[in-house]
Amino acid sequence: MPYEARVYRILIASPSDVKEEKNIAVQVIQEWNNLHSYSRKIVLLPLRWETHVAPEYGVRPQEIINRTIVDQCDLLVGIFWTRLGSPTGEFESGTIEEIQRAAKLKKPVMIYFSQREIRPESIDTAQLEKLRKFQEEISSIALIETYNSPYEFKEKFTKSLELKIKELHEKSVKDETYFEFGLFSIENETIQSQYTWSNTCLKVINIGKLSKNEQNRLKELINQYNNYYSYCPLVFAIKNLAPVSLQNLYIELEIFSDSKNLNITDNIQETSYFTPLKYYNPAGMGEYLSTIIWTPIVYSYTFHKSFHPILEKINNILLKYKPKNLHRTEKTWKISFELNVLQPQRLQILEPVLYIKTMESSFVSIKSKIYTDLFYKPYEFHLNLKIEVTHKEIKFEDLDPRWIKYVKEGK
Repeated sequence: MPYEARVYRILIASPSDVKEEKNIAVQVIQEWNNLHSYSRKIVLLPLRWETHVAPEYGVRPQEIINRTIVDQCDLLVGIFWTRLGSPTGEFESGTIEEIQRAAKLKKPVMIYFSQREIRPESIDTAQLEKLRKFQEEISSIALIETYNSPYEFKEKFTKSLELKIKELHEKSVKDETYFEFGLFSIENETIQSQYTWSNTCLKVINIGKLSKNEQNRLKELINQYNNYYSYCPLVFAIKNLAPVSLQNLYIELEIFSDSKNLNITDNIQETSYFTPLKYYNPAGMGEYLSTIIWTPIVYSYTFHKSFHPILEKINNILLKYKPKNLHRTEKTWKISFELNVLQPQRLQILEPVLYIKTMESSFVSIKSKIYTDLFYKPYEFHLNLKIEVTHKEIKFEDLDPRWIKYVKEGK
């Protein structure tokens, strides 16, 4: 099945005496592709002048190589043993020119020197002397790697390749937006990094003429009403903007608030200390109530504790580390979400939805970290929620007649 992926081109540059290592480098790159290319949506393409440069007349040979593969590569790997290479007319060898050109273009360069034994009859002393001089010259400006056998080269190159691909990929995707994450507005169904939720609490004035029982019944109604409408839904959404699917997403959220009288829950059934009002529409609030598009449904339930303290502790631990469990720390709330895959251009609402309960204006900030196979580091978002609570004063005689009847008669 075809899939889209980011391609990184790796140039293997060397003189003619390290053919075995060049073949090993190609093998390591191919093995990396076999293991990681589909899951990470990354493909590594090995480049060599022997296989990626076509014959051309009238141009300096090394210039053709430079234009065709050096300028186009994303990473250069230089390998040396006993030779520096053949002069190009401008540099002492083609490999040196390729390294210098890649470095000038700000491309990452990894250089390996072999310390394998050399048969005396195969030594070109002039080449070996130039190589030693080059190695000494770059020792102050480059971190080089050495190896004693082809096996050790493969082992070291495999490790270094993984580190460099991480570095390359992080740099290339740093300024690209692959997904959108934020607070989901239930009014206009958009994802926002900043969101304002407005609410109104009732306060009845001029209740001095009421009896004590009537005042208690009125306070009961007002408290139930204010509690009932004191919830702000906290809905998170993520949208894949990339042309490829995002796989194995793990989302961590940490929620802060400047209010001490604020609580967050992921299950509104937990707040079962009040019941839906029988009469809930006081006079003058019809316009406000008509704007409410979210109404909590409240149920009562009974929680049965475990009969054994050890089982209870285990259950608490399991609950704490459950991926979607909301739990409170000393100063914050934390919750995490997991998604196996998010298809291109798809928007996903994260569940469970959270509910903030407060009867005072508050400011909530949310730090999020999103991990996915596409990134080697988490992608971070900072979200802000402003809760504006207005306290509306209303006269007793302006209440809904049904409220007044209940306060006066208790039914």
